[in-house]
Parts: sequence; C-alpha cells; structure tokens
Amino acid sequence: MFKVSMHHHLLAPTGPTAPAAFHAWVTALCALLLAAMIIYLGVLSHASTNLAGLRFPGESAGRILDRHLEFYEGYASVPSWQRGLFAVLFGARDKVQADVIRSYREVLGYFHQQPKDATPWALFNTRARLLVSLAESGQKAQLEAELRRPSGSLDDDMLRDAVRFAYSGDAGNASVADIFYGVRLFPLGWAADRIDLRVSQRLGYRDRERSVQRRLLANGQRWRDRVLLLVAAVVSGLALGAWFWWRGVPTRTHAWYAAALHRPWSVSEGFAVLVRVGLLGMLISAALHIFAGAYFQPGVFMLWSTLFASLPMVWLTHRWLLRPRGWSFATAFGLTLRRMPWTNVIKAALAILSLEWAGTLVIAWLGWQFGLTAHWSAGLQERAIFGPWQTAALGGINLVLWAPLFEELGFRGLVYGSLRARLNPRAAIVASAALFSALHLYSMIGFLSVFWSGVVLAYSYERFRSLLPGMLVHSIGNLIAMNTVLLFYR
Repeated sequence: MFKVSMHHHLLAPTGPTAPAAFHAWVTALCALLLAAMIIYLGVLSHASTNLAGLRFPGESAGRILDRHLEFYEGYASVPSWQRGLFAVLFGARDKVQADVIRSYREVLGYFHQQPKDATPWALFNTRARLLVSLAESGQKAQLEAELRRPSGSLDDDMLRDAVRFAYSGDAGNASVADIFYGVRLFPLGWAADRIDLRVSQRLGYRDRERSVQRRLLANGQRWRDRVLLLVAAVVSGLALGAWFWWRGVPTRTHAWYAAALHRPWSVSEGFAVLVRVGLLGMLISAALHIFAGAYFQPGVFMLWSTLFASLPMVWLTHRWLLRPRGWSFATAFGLTLRRMPWTNVIKAALAILSLEWAGTLVIAWLGWQFGLTAHWSAGLQERAIFGPWQTAALGGINLVLWAPLFEELGFRGLVYGSLRARLNPRAAIVASAALFSALHLYSMIGFLSVFWSGVVLAYSYERFRSLLPGMLVHSIGNLIAMNTVLLFYR
C-alpha cells in the first residue's frame, strides 16, 4: 500500500485539507478490471469487420455511396479549377466509381457471411444499386454476370427487366408498365434517378427525362457547393491561424496559470485516480448502452453519455487531487477568462487549430498516396443520418460541448498532467497523445490523425497554461465533423 506523499514542497497543499491515502489493493484491482475490459473490447473490435459496427450496413452504404456518385452529376460543366480541387480531395472520378462498386460488393459479401444482419429490404436495394453502378460505369460483362444470377422474387425479376431495358433496350416480355414498376422498386437516390432517366430516354418521354435530369444536376451542384463551403471554412481557419502565428500569439499570462502544471501531483496519485476514473466511466457507458431504449430515440442519458460517464472523473479529480491542494478546476487548469481579453482566447485557439488542421491534412494526403485511406464506415454516426432531428441535436451537443470539455480535462488535464510529473514535457506530450489515439482507433490514418491532435492539444496546454484554447479547438473540430455528416448524408 502506498500513501500520497506530502513532504515535498512542490506537493504541499495550499488549503486546509490534506489528501487521504489511496489503498494500493483497490488501485491494483481497478487497474486489472480496466485492463480486462479494454482487452475484451479490443478483441471484439479486432475480430469484427468494418461493417459489423453498423446497425444498418445496407442502408448506410446506400446513403453514403449514392451521395458520392450524385456529386459527379453535371461534372463536365464544372470550372476546371474546381475539378482540379475535387481531384486533389477525392481522386479521379473513375476511382470513386470503382470504390463505390467495391463497397457494394463488400456489403453483399458481409450479408452472405452474416445472414442475420441481411434483411430482405437491405439485400434487394444493395443489389439494385450495384446493378446501376455497374451499368453507369460501363462494366457490361460484370453487369451481365449480375443479371444472370438466380432471381429471388418476382420483384427482383421486374427490377432486372428494367435494368436490361434501360441499358440495352431489351425489354423481353416486359411491358412498359412492367418496366416502370421495376423502376419504382429502386430505393430513392442516385440509382433510382439514373435508371429513371435512362428508361425515359429509351421511351422518348422528354418531359420526364428533363425533370429527372434537372433533379440530378441540382443534387450534384448542391453537394459540390457544400464541399466548397467546407473548404472555404478550413482554408479560412488555416489562414487566420497562420496570421496569428506570424503576428505573435499571446503566451503565458497572469490570467492563465494552470497550477497543476506548476505544482503537479505525483504519478502514483494520478495513476490511482486514472484507473478508478477509467473503470467507472466504462461501467457507466456500458450501463447506458444496455438501457438505451430505442436506437433512434435513446434519450438524453444515452445521447449525453460523455457527460454522465465523466462525472466520476470530475468528482474523483476534485476529491483526491484538487481539494487537498486548495485548488478549484479553474485554478488547476487555467479555466478562467478574468483579466484575459476574449480576443486572445480566439487568437490562441485559431493558431492551435491551424497547426492541428495542417498536420491532419498532411497525414490524410500521405495516407491517400500510400493507399491507407479509412474505410467509408469508419466513425459513421447512423443516428445523425437517419434519426429524428431531436436525436441529432442532442448527439451534436454531446459531440461539440461535452466531449471537448471532458476529454480535455481527462486526457490533457489528468493524463498529461500526471505524466508530466515524471517525464519532461515532450515525452509526456507523446505518451498522452498515444493513449488518446489508442482509445479513438478507427484505422491507421485515423490513429495517426488523432495522435497528431493529441500532440497539438497537449502542446497547447503546455504553452498557454490553460485548457481553454484546446477545448475550443476540440469543439470546432468536432463541429466540422458533425456538420460534414449533416450537410452531405442526412
């Protein structure tokens, strides 16, 4: 059993309450249980496929991939500078089409391996989208092979008749009414519009053809405009941040002090609190998932899981680390705006934001060059795409407010602060960032991007002696990610 040392002057409490003793056996038990839970979840994650993490893989694939193809409607009329920009962002159009076809085949393969997840609706519509994607990309041999597969139902036969007529003019024994019935069987989206357009062209229905064409062109322009909007936001953030670095960013001030960096607690104290925090947080998260209720309307406890799972961290940190030293959270972590102009907070945050985004863009581009792009389903939030707006709004508050607040308190305030008591700042930054990225593991590129973010956010805390700029940066990054989902896939 070890006790908190109070003999070193750097750890002397400034308040009247001395810290109590940690029981070593409790700390060891919590550490073992926490390690077992992490290993168990890691094994489950490693054993599952990318699609196993989705509740509705067929529906999600249809929404995401249809939007990717819709993006290229009217692409020939796009200014050359925009096509160059889109090529840098997404690669060649042919590659995107090939990726979509491969993804649909992956979903169908997953359904074959996991028939319990393969609802008739999801199977039917994934096959329908695959047929149109093959036809529109000119892969006639593969299209014919898919059309010759054994049919599963009368609807399947009529859908295939519609595809044959649309792309080869062969109606077989099907009537015009049968063809349009097959067209109506397609799920709404790009695939449905494309086959409707092709059938209308075959039959000479010019008014219908023009109506569908206008809808396709409007959708393509909508998604391109939104990409340009996001690009403008990112470029503006990078430019402003670079300007503030060049002009000089306010550094340490009397207002931002972060007593936890000047007089840190010991590593043993920090570890004892961390394992308790981690174990209780995971147990609360598990309980919230078990009693979540309806998937698309799970309630505030589930949607704000970060808040409720972080409450033990707030209480234990205050009880064992802050109160014995006479600190508040504001004193310990520099969470104050007193005597600090709000413009300095914005300047510091934008400077750090530009540093984080620049590194993330470089990592993403290098990963793309080496074929290490993330899977399309990585980190996908199906509730934000398909759920009611109330669910999306509450989930957005969790992502933009609670996650930045408590993750910065946990990973930078508690983890980095504890490591820094033993290590030099550079080593502590790297170690805390490695732990941060390990708990946000989606893919290799995702790991590297989150690692870089952890490095930058810990550096921000060290440089400015406050968690406030890092919290703001974290919040803006999550806001951009959330808006990307809402703008393109909802």
